[in-house]
Amino acid sequence: MPSDSTAYMASQPPDVLWWPKFDDTYSIIALAISVAIFFIAYFAGGKLNRTKMFASFLTASILGFFLMPLVIDLFSRFNFLQSRLGVVGMYSVVMIFVAALSVNIYEIIVVTAREALPPR
Repeated sequence: MPSDSTAYMASQPPDVLWWPKFDDTYSIIALAISVAIFFIAYFAGGKLNRTKMFASFLTASILGFFLMPLVIDLFSRFNFLQSRLGVVGMYSVVMIFVAALSVNIYEIIVVTAREALPPR
């Protein structure tokens, strides 16, 4: 006897690749500001601190990648993943966490390096 496909479909979470719709102008503005920040940061010290920045970015991305199953489990326990807004909230929480983690890792690397080296 085949299983009921409607019961299976009803228990599936909503489309994962959904995001609130915005006018394309907002996305273009966000992209332009992002490119400007990368450009300014490159000349404001990013060129000299490229390795430190990449190390903090890579470490935070790897930690966020391995944290994701725990976040998915936490959000699904509270049934937040049954709505599209809950999925957006989950992605937003992880993005904010990874961004904050990356900044803090960079700060640890830079401050620790300055404190370890004697002043010239």
